[in-house]
Amino acid sequence: MNSEIIEKLKVEQADLIDKSRRLYLFNKYEKFKLLTKKHRKLLVKQFSLMAKYIRILKSRIDDLGEQGNGR
Repeated sequence: MNSEIIEKLKVEQADLIDKSRRLYLFNKYEKFKLLTKKHRKLLVKQFSLMAKYIRILKSRIDDLGEQGNGR
């Protein structure tokens, strides 16, 4: 059962990493500078929260993996 959950979490994590990379790159483009200050701040905050979410997913994956190894 843990292996199924871990696999789903890994897929979710990979998807989120891809989205956060694209957002990071967008934040470096000139189009980003054309957005309102409020919108730019929101996108930066979104990126920060995505990074936290990725770390949480990693912790969950690690924890479930340890449980599966009898720890």
